[in-house]
Amino acid sequence: MLDTNPVTQASEIDEITAGLKRDDLFMFSAEHFMSDTAIYAGIVLPASMGAEREDVILSWGHRYLIYNEKCIESPGKVLPGNEIFRRLARKINYRDENFGWLDSECLEHYSDWDAPACEGIVLII
Repeated sequence: MLDTNPVTQASEIDEITAGLKRDDLFMFSAEHFMSDTAIYAGIVLPASMGAEREDVILSWGHRYLIYNEKCIESPGKVLPGNEIFRRLARKINYRDENFGWLDSECLEHYSDWDAPACEGIVLII
């Protein structure tokens, strides 16, 4: 284990790190590089990067939703986060409806497109 504390982007760093080091906690992380949190995971799954998946991005500093179109295939066995969760759900027999949705269906369902904040926004897939 590391001697220094790498969880640099959170408040209450010591409490978070202590939680991640608990013996009764098993954690996996889906990452495209060894992040502050992934260092403490028992299993690190290779996750795709932004250019390798379709997504809607909530921006920092303004109120825009940004559509991220997939422009390249992921290398090797790398998967988008949604696909990782779909496969884990199937593996443990978890049958919630949203784990059957395609990524495009997630984009449709995970935002309230009728909300005032989305006025004038049309999702075209």
